[in-house]
Amino acid sequence: MGYLPEIARRLHHARDLGEPFDFLTWFEFRAEDEGRFDELVARLRATEEWRYVEREVDVRLARAGARIMIGLAALVILLAASPPAGDAHRGPVVGVAMGGAAAFGSASRGTGGGASARVMAGYEIVSGFTPTVAIQWTRFEASAGSTWEIAALPGLRWYGGLAGRLRSWGEVAAGVGQFVYENDSLNTRLEAGLRLRAAGGLDFAVDPLVSVGLQVALNDQHAELSADYHWVDVDCGVTFLF
Repeated sequence: MGYLPEIARRLHHARDLGEPFDFLTWFEFRAEDEGRFDELVARLRATEEWRYVEREVDVRLARAGARIMIGLAALVILLAASPPAGDAHRGPVVGVAMGGAAAFGSASRGTGGGASARVMAGYEIVSGFTPTVAIQWTRFEASAGSTWEIAALPGLRWYGGLAGRLRSWGEVAAGVGQFVYENDSLNTRLEAGLRLRAAGGLDFAVDPLVSVGLQVALNDQHAELSADYHWVDVDCGVTFLF
């Protein structure tokens, strides 16, 4: 407000106009007030919000026969959905993912491929660290019948930084898992035990609040009466930021 009435401003949400920029700001001022305009722009560029600007274009035109200069000072692309490298989102994170699973080790004998699904909620705090809690379901097909597992997994995720809209992350989790056997010899038998998971992923922001990603995880389920299960799952998912 301290630059009115010397500098007039009109802000457009350029996405609504079909433009490639998030915002288009139109300024008008007299030629003798150009110094004040430069001061305003310098103050804007020094703000915390300006760290999210990936690109800006400054176009200045002089109106023929008049002493009014028009500054198109803020044609910017704001990647609000994906903070720049080294900066992290703060707040709730919710994700869902689905994919395939394959057992290895002693558990892999007679076991075919499987499917997995996962729902995760967390809260991203300082430096990208995100305490999480997740429910994961995995089902394996076997020669004697199917086996499926469900687990509750508290964990800790850490978001790193990559260029532009990409963010990498790693996660470790430990909780309780339960196996249900659906075969002739162990029909409907339940086994619960310690469940471990280590995962890594890569997210790509497609919207200010939505990212899509790929994740790979190693899983371990301790069983009381049978051999421990070890498997890897590869999932595609969607993450929502709030």
